[in-house]
Amino acid sequence: AEDSFEYTLKRRLRKNGANLENILSIDIADERFKDVKFNSPFLEQLISVHRPVLCIFDPIQAFVPPDIRMGDRNAMRACTSPLIGYGEKYGATFVIIEHTNKQAGVWGRKRIADSADIWDISRSVLMAGETNEKGVRYITHEKSNYGVTGQSILYTIEETETK
Repeated sequence: AEDSFEYTLKRRLRKNGANLENILSIDIADERFKDVKFNSPFLEQLISVHRPVLCIFDPIQAFVPPDIRMGDRNAMRACTSPLIGYGEKYGATFVIIEHTNKQAGVWGRKRIADSADIWDISRSVLMAGETNEKGVRYITHEKSNYGVTGQSILYTIEETETK
C-alpha cells in the first residue's frame, strides 16, 4: 500500500528473480484497493477466487478499516481474526508487515507499533532492522507458536542494474 505495483514492486520482484506470473496484486491506483480490508467480504472474495498460497499486507494500517482504533486490542482482534478462518478455509498463509514504534531500548512485543494484539494473534513474528554496522541489516525470529525460533540472519542489499 506504500508503493505502486506497476512502477516499483514489479521491478524489484523481477530483479530478485520472481516469476511475475505467480504474483497477483491490486495496485494502489485501482479504485477497488480501498475495499481490501481484513474483515471485508471483498478480501474473502479475492482469496476464494484466486486461491493464493501467500498473501502479503504491507503495511497493516492500509488494511484496517478506518473506524478501527489500532490501539484497541478487542477491535484489532475482531478485525484481524477473519484471516485465521481464511487460512483454514482456503489454505492461504498471511504475512502482515507492521512498522515498529520509535521507542528506544525496548525489545520483542514492545517494539510493535499500535496494538499488542498484533503480536498476540500472530503465530510467528519476524523483526527486521539495521545493525550499528553501516549497510548491514538483520532479520530475527522473535516468536514461534509451533516450534523453536530460527536463527537471526545478517544481510546487505546490493544495487544491480535493472533487467
